[in-house]
Amino acid sequence: MKSICSDDHMPEVWTVWNWRETKPEFSKLIQRAREAQSEAMIDACQELADEAAKVALDPECGSASVAAKKLAIETRLKVAARFAPDKFGDRVRQDVAGVPGAPLERKITLDPEQLAQLQEDEKTALETIAGKLHP
Repeated sequence: MKSICSDDHMPEVWTVWNWRETKPEFSKLIQRAREAQSEAMIDACQELADEAAKVALDPECGSASVAAKKLAIETRLKVAARFAPDKFGDRVRQDVAGVPGAPLERKITLDPEQLAQLQEDEKTALETIAGKLHP
């Protein structure tokens, strides 16, 4: 955004951010542009990876060149994920079952041994509290 707005014929960065917040259609256009930019970054990552593979095979090149390309790839991947999280972000899956609109019901299932141990622990805790209240 900064590089685009640095052109004399473009608005100031703060103006663009203001439009983005106050004009929903403009905000959608910015988001589509960011998604397109993310796709270009992913393509650039592939090119950088191919270049790094060639450089790694060249005995005259040091590992610094490969490391620099790796950093460039990682940076582009992170920016692409931030600009288009649905497409390039980390996938997070959460399954929730229940009746839509109703609160979720928690259900705990214990086998008989677990239940007996829980009851024994509860009894011991109550006896300890009662002993402290009435010594």
